Amino acid sequence: MGNIKGAICLVCLLCFFSCKKSTPDTYTKFKSYRIGYELASAIPSIQLSDGSFITATLDEHGACLIIRLDAKGNKVWERNISESSLHPTCLTATTDGNFVLSGYNTVSRSSLFATMYSPGNDSLWHVDYDFQPGNANNMAACNAADGNILFSIGASSNDMANPATFILKVNRADGSLQYMKPLQGIPDSVRFQPLSMVARNNAVYITGSYFVAQQMGPLLNGSSCTVATNENGDSLWQVTKPPVLNDVVAGIYNIGESIACSADAGSVVAGYVSGPFGYRALNILPNSINQVCGADIVLEAYDAATGYRSDTASFTFEDQSSLTIIKNATDGGYILAATDNFFLANENSTTHIALAKTDAHFNVNWQRTINLPDASTMPLGIFPVDNGYVIIAYVISDPKNDGSYSDLVFLKTDMNGNLVDGN
Repeated sequence: MGNIKGAICLVCLLCFFSCKKSTPDTYTKFKSYRIGYELASAIPSIQLSDGSFITATLDEHGACLIIRLDAKGNKVWERNISESSLHPTCLTATTDGNFVLSGYNTVSRSSLFATMYSPGNDSLWHVDYDFQPGNANNMAACNAADGNILFSIGASSNDMANPATFILKVNRADGSLQYMKPLQGIPDSVRFQPLSMVARNNAVYITGSYFVAQQMGPLLNGSSCTVATNENGDSLWQVTKPPVLNDVVAGIYNIGESIACSADAGSVVAGYVSGPFGYRALNILPNSINQVCGADIVLEAYDAATGYRSDTASFTFEDQSSLTIIKNATDGGYILAATDNFFLANENSTTHIALAKTDAHFNVNWQRTINLPDASTMPLGIFPVDNGYVIIAYVISDPKNDGSYSDLVFLKTDMNGNLVDGN
């Protein structure tokens, strides 16, 4: 009997250690690449038609680092663009498998640029465009229905009498400009800054932030806006959220691909954060902002033809949330990623990645929080893939602006948002 008990104890002990050994350490369930400098800004990542990923970051001197990762998160190549006068703001995957990096010239702010690259790191064409209003700021892009490329650009001019937001269409083959037209239907007193856009069924949907200048003092009103237009810039409808007042720059801001469309374009989904503080969309790191704060993540669905709201939902995570990124899930629902925490510039704090999966009407399937070992974590993209989701984020080791480093991070989850081995 004693031998039997001993054998049972031994088996239990072995099972215990076996279970402990097979339990994954969440900190090892990702791949990371040292950028080598503290980022000044980052651009939302994209997925190419072959399943690989492109991301881009900028340092404080304006140098741009483009990195391509394969479908498993292995680095394929990196390209450093040291032209400091060019400020990239968005990446676009084209229908022919290439991608376009675009932005504005920081010297004149009246010149835009777009460069097409192949997946193999070849530069295919580069074109500069004259931006008559000047003061170019945020820029978003998407593929038009005919396979060419659409851009929306917001100007930061104080001239309230002139249009501030434009839509451009360029030829995918050589980048030649087909037209540039002002975006109609937005009041002249509003400074709309496009942050994401998508084209469906001869309509273009744009989401972003807007500012309303005050008559006295350095105050701005800021909020979020979703616009439906056609390719020529003719307004179909727009929805704006009530502005929030703050003593510097305030509002409800989106980032990157925070707009999503249902498969049949019957509804348009936009996301924002219901918080009183804000940040500039492409200057979101601790050394370039005053505060990052949010409260609940809010999703709203609008009828694609009329702009009438059909569904809405609010998500609360462990702490305040911000930087909402939304994608269509493969089952007709939506997957979103956000930063989960509040932190002040020049102070230590740990942030997390917040995930939520909903059905087509925003009923929650699950919510998850992913903890990474460094101080500040912000997602750059979330992508539905076979049997799960890929998340690309950056991590800052120490948000004190004292020369700390940054990492590009690649994570893979299963269909329920649990971290898995990406290999």
